[in-house]
Amino acid sequence: MASPEGGALVPPHRRKGGAPDLNYELRPNKFTVAMHHGGFFCGIGTNRAYIDGKLDFFDECDNQTWSQDSIDNMLNQLGYPASWLEHVYWLEPGYGMAHGLRTMNFQRDATKVAESSLCCKI
Repeated sequence: MASPEGGALVPPHRRKGGAPDLNYELRPNKFTVAMHHGGFFCGIGTNRAYIDGKLDFFDECDNQTWSQDSIDNMLNQLGYPASWLEHVYWLEPGYGMAHGLRTMNFQRDATKVAESSLCCKI
């Protein structure tokens, strides 16, 4: 499989603990996903919080090839079944959890996530 740039397609990979943030300055189509997992939501509205979770980073995401397979791959690397995709949310840049937390729906949101990655690298 090849990327739009003609090179081999590299799936997002889980960052090793303590590894530095990547610099995507020369690769504007690349971004990092910060995935909070293993916790639970508590509260409502502006008092909503995600607690007791873990945080992992997935580097080398590509806004030109971003798809449901990207999330499936990340879930697999974390040890979750692909069926957990229905429990994936994303936070729209510029909004707090009360107004920007969205259930991930690839039919609706894939383009928004890819467009957001042009200005928000994590």
